[in-house]
Amino acid sequence: MPHEPVIDSKSENFRGKSTSQHDKHNKLEAIVKWTMNGTLRVHPGLTFDLQYHATYNSAFFKLRALVVKKENSTTDQVPIFVFLAPEVIQTLSHDCKHANELGPDTVCFRFHMKSGNAPSLVVPKDMDLSSVTWKNKQSSDVWESLRSLVHASSFDVFCRLPRRAMSEARVGSLCDALSSSQVVSTPGYADLAGLYGGKGGKLVQLEAGAMECVSDDSPPAYGDLEPGPPMPPVLPEKASNKRRRGNSDIEPPRTCQEPVNDLEATVAWLVTELKEHKIREAFIAAQLKECKAELQEYKARESSLKLELEEVKAEVAKSSRDHERQHDRLSSVETQLTKLDDLQERQGVVEAKLDELDDDLEVRVDCRVEETLDQTLSSRIQGVLEGVTLSARF
Repeated sequence: MPHEPVIDSKSENFRGKSTSQHDKHNKLEAIVKWTMNGTLRVHPGLTFDLQYHATYNSAFFKLRALVVKKENSTTDQVPIFVFLAPEVIQTLSHDCKHANELGPDTVCFRFHMKSGNAPSLVVPKDMDLSSVTWKNKQSSDVWESLRSLVHASSFDVFCRLPRRAMSEARVGSLCDALSSSQVVSTPGYADLAGLYGGKGGKLVQLEAGAMECVSDDSPPAYGDLEPGPPMPPVLPEKASNKRRRGNSDIEPPRTCQEPVNDLEATVAWLVTELKEHKIREAFIAAQLKECKAELQEYKARESSLKLELEEVKAEVAKSSRDHERQHDRLSSVETQLTKLDDLQERQGVVEAKLDELDDDLEVRVDCRVEETLDQTLSSRIQGVLEGVTLSARF
């Protein structure tokens, strides 16, 4: 049964920590190979998501394929996912010697599932699998391939992952950590509710051996065709019109069978090349559409961030003005305090002078009183003496 990744209490430890040693690579061009019932199966045209955080020992993997439902009025492609949680993986190894698959940047990841566990097949939440039909044989084959893949106990994912994006040492570290059961699912990466533009996804419950085909009326896809014949050889030289000597006066009839076969081979080869080109073109168009959608999201986010930045600038300017006002008020208060200190000093000087004047005035008053008393007493004593003298004469 497909295993739904579980996000445990360890997810709380992911908040507020550094994002160093974080490898996140989305929509890598990928090819998957696996063996089913003794037959090697190959499915190209997929994209592969890889997320690994060495600091927290967390990782997650996703495979993505595109299909078109028959009931769709447009040719909009619907993504179907295969979730690969670390909890269902027994071992993971890698090999960088597969340049013939996707070029020199090809990395091969070999997944071995734990016994009784399998990847998770995810489809849109509103998709009715009991009645769904596909628009063409190609979409039907994609669906059946993914259903077969999630039953495989092991498979290889070939993806284009440049060494400058993730070094071979980092890839080896990921494989070693996952193979030693030290890695858990990254919180949020198995969230089904956020898929398909917020409409949500669901896990497909598949029983072993339940591989019945979904009906469709379309011609076979490119993957079902036999390899096309090689380019025809150069046509033989044109027979000479000269009459042969001897008994060759009557030229034998020339057959057209070989040129016809060569023409059919050429047409078949061109048809094969054309179909392969169309498949590649559809894959690139789908990727371009997703890139445009992501670009629109980034632009919307950029506009939102610009608005937030303007608001922050306005708040900073307002705070700066308030700070300047407070600084001016503080300067004014300091100036007033300085003036008050000067006034207090002047008041002390005046009070000291007043005390001196009071003391001087008291001294002068005392002296004046004493002088006045002395003069008055002397005059009175002299008058009394004169009166006594006159009385004695008479």
